Formats: sequence, structure tokens, C-alpha cells
Amino acid sequence: MSKISLIIGREYWSRVRKKSFIIMTILGPLMMLAVIAIPVLIAINTTETSALIGIVDESGFYKDVFNNTEKYTFIELSDNIDKEKAEISDNDITCILYIPKTELSIPQSAVIYSNDDINTSIKSYIKSVMSDEVESIKLEASGIDPLLLASVKSDVKIVNYKIDDDGTESKSFTEVGQILGYLCGCLIYLFIFLFGSQVMRSVMEEKSSRIVEVIVSSVKPFQLMMGKVIGVGLVGLTQFALWVIISFALIGTFSATVKNYLPQEIVQTQGVTTVPSGSIIDMSAANQIPNSAVGEIFEALSTINFPAILLSFLFFFIAGYLLYASLFAAIGGIVDNEADTQQFTLPITIPVIIPILLLSEIINNPAGQVAFWLSMIPFTSPITMMIRIPFGVPFWQIGLSMALLVAGFVFTTWLAGKIYRTGILMYGKKVSWSELWKWIKTK
Repeated sequence: MSKISLIIGREYWSRVRKKSFIIMTILGPLMMLAVIAIPVLIAINTTETSALIGIVDESGFYKDVFNNTEKYTFIELSDNIDKEKAEISDNDITCILYIPKTELSIPQSAVIYSNDDINTSIKSYIKSVMSDEVESIKLEASGIDPLLLASVKSDVKIVNYKIDDDGTESKSFTEVGQILGYLCGCLIYLFIFLFGSQVMRSVMEEKSSRIVEVIVSSVKPFQLMMGKVIGVGLVGLTQFALWVIISFALIGTFSATVKNYLPQEIVQTQGVTTVPSGSIIDMSAANQIPNSAVGEIFEALSTINFPAILLSFLFFFIAGYLLYASLFAAIGGIVDNEADTQQFTLPITIPVIIPILLLSEIINNPAGQVAFWLSMIPFTSPITMMIRIPFGVPFWQIGLSMALLVAGFVFTTWLAGKIYRTGILMYGKKVSWSELWKWIKTK
């Protein structure tokens, strides 16, 4: 065990001291902060100037339809569109809305002239106003009161409640579970390949440089393999933990700073009070503004069991990584260069990709047969189970999935160890699948 500890320490410290590790550890949280901060800063610092829009309406159907707003001011121009286009720069007009005259029907098209590219919101607003007016004219021509039709339209809201086995009802937010499931599954997929491939490259580097011949004279090949797998895994956990800590610190600091630049009424409405025990989001914040979108967001977040999701993520990340990293280590011991790895990595890649390909099926039916069996098979369970957990999974299914994943890790470690101990000292020979089978059968 002491020899494995030495290998773990060597693999760990040789990586965390690299500049690439330090740079990526810093860049990761900064990129996360940028994704959140840039849109907020743009929204705060952008002052949208009001647009002056000239109207040339040859049809006469849209007289007095366009009302001035805080952002848009409309003025009537002469009916000579050629003259107005020539003088657009002199009149300080943002753009000219030209509605040509039609012979038989209400004009349902228009042209906008401008010196520069106009804001898309201007085009959307004009389109909306004209569409409403056309609909109103058509309804009146058909003898239908537009006010009566507007009063008939209704906004139906559906609330979903889950009933537990003990009869307890709890509000369910499917959309939040879909987003969390997607993120958790993709992160597991990313980490398994990112750090698993690092193990493979480390083995290949030592094999190609013949350093491994010296190392195996002091330690057993299995000890060397396990030391590399665990050492690189600890590097991944360290980087992930630093990303979480630094990201929360940066985002918290940014949130506290940006509040000083927000309107006071927004700050008061979106404030979150003291967090009660056992919950991340305070429900009272949602109860204070039950009819607002912000209140619904707080209420949705309050239903998420963040500690359970985080602990499950750590387990399935560690167990899934150990399962696949041992196989990556075996591949590194078989080949001499990366060009020869494709034929052996393909069988490993396919099981990991299957949950990603069936992501929509798993998210849309997390309790279905496809999602259930994929979360039980050790090679697909790390990603599938993390997609399902935000929707609520029975504890017996989580426990069974964990037990099978641990059993799968033990099996792949035994299998990889038999391949690794033979292949690590072989050079200049391409290994076939039949030869691998002989290595596995060898006692």
C-alpha cells in the first residue's frame, strides 16, 4: 500500500504543479463568471436611445395606429417616398417606414429604409402593431367584436404535484429537473473522458520512454496502474472542488457588487432572506411574490435537494471515473502511440455515448424502462442516473445502481490489471483482440 501511495503522490503533485493545471483552474471559474456577468453588465451599461421613425403611409390604413412610447417616436411624413429617402440624413430620422398602397386589400407588408442597420426590436414592434391592426380590421369586417375575442382568450396554468408513498404532496417543477439532469449528465461525461484520457497518456508516455521498465522493477504493474488511476482522479476532484469554491466566491462577489447598480425596487423584490436548515433557497422569498416570475424561480429552486444531488454527483463521478480510468490505463499499456488507440477506445466510448444519444428519451421519461435499465448497467449508469436524480429516484434504485457500479469497477480493475501487466512491457507490436483474450485467460 505504501508503494501505491508513493505513486499516487507522484502522479498528483506532478500534475497540480503544472502551469496548465493552474491556468485551467483559474480560467474555469472566470469563464463561468463571464457567462453570467457579461449579459448583466451589458444590460446595465446599455442605454437604449429613443428612435425617431418617420411614416409614409400611402394606403391610409395605419393613420394614428403607431403611438409614441418611451423608446419610439413616430412622425407622419409626406407621401413622396423618394423625397423622404433623399432627406433621411438631414432630418435625423432613425428610419422610414414605407407602407405602399394596394388596390384590393389591406396592405400586409412594409419597407423600412435607414442609413444604418436598425435594432431588431424596432422591426418587431412595427410588425406587431401592423399585425394587430390587420387582425382588428378583418374581425370587424366579419362582424366579430375584437374586444369580445380578446376576452375569450385565456391563459391556462398547470401546476404539477407529486404524491409520495406516504401521501405527502409536493410541488414539482419538471423544467428545472430537465436542466439539472442535462448539466449533471454532461459534466459526468466530460470528466470521465477528460481525466480518463490523462491516465492513458501518462501510461503511454512512460512506456514509450522506457521509464516503466525501471518502475516495474520496484512495484507490481497492478500497483502502478492503481496509483496512476487514483492519483489522476484526485487531481480531477481537486480541480472540481476549486472550480466550485472559486466560482461561488466570484459569483457571490459579483452579485453583491452589481446590486449597487440595479434599481432599488428590483433589489428589494429579488432579495432572499435567511436560509432555513435543510434548504438552499428560502421559501418565504417565493411566498412574498407568488405571482411573479422571480417568485416561481425561487420556489422551483427551493424544491431541489442540492446536498443529495452534490453527494450523488461525487459518488457517480468517482466510481464512473475509476471504472473507465482502469480501462484507459489498460489501453495505454497495450499501444505505443495514440494513433493505435482508436480500435481499443471505440468499445469504451460507445457505452458512454449511449446515454447522451438517448438524452431526450431519458429526460422526457425518467421513470421509463430505457432510463431504468441504463441506470443499472455500470457502463452507462454514471451518466444516466445523474440525469434521473433531479426528477426524484427511489432510494432502492439509487442504492442498487451504486452497488452494481462498484461491482463493475472491481471487475474492470481486475480485467484491466491482467491486460496491463502483460502489455506494459511489450514494444513495437500491434496487439490483436485474440491476443488480448489470451492475456485475460492467463493466470
